[in-house]
Amino acid sequence: MPTYYIGRTYTIVHTDDADKSLPEAERHAPLACKAQLRRLTERLADIGTLRSPDQFNAEDDGFYAIKARCGLRGYGWFSKLHKGVFIVSHYICKKKSKLAKKDKDRMKRNRKILGEDDNG
Repeated sequence: MPTYYIGRTYTIVHTDDADKSLPEAERHAPLACKAQLRRLTERLADIGTLRSPDQFNAEDDGFYAIKARCGLRGYGWFSKLHKGVFIVSHYICKKKSKLAKKDKDRMKRNRKILGEDDNG
């Protein structure tokens, strides 16, 4: 898993899906929004928390959304296998706040690939 950012509290790592989906998600967002999502992700790694639920929202099954105001989202979870690691599953650009089933399924698939699911 590629390391995205090493902070004082957490290390942020990407799945292969996160690396592939970030450019696609950013293509639909203004430059300032891209920078905001990166700052929020780095702040999570440095401080260990973000202002919820405006910036960091708990979703189903232990998943979280890092949320920029424009609709960019980074979906992920805190690793069960590696202490101090937050794994970003994938990125999307969306308008609705509610977690879509396809995004939840995508995170479950990525978590299983990494052996991070309860059956792994």
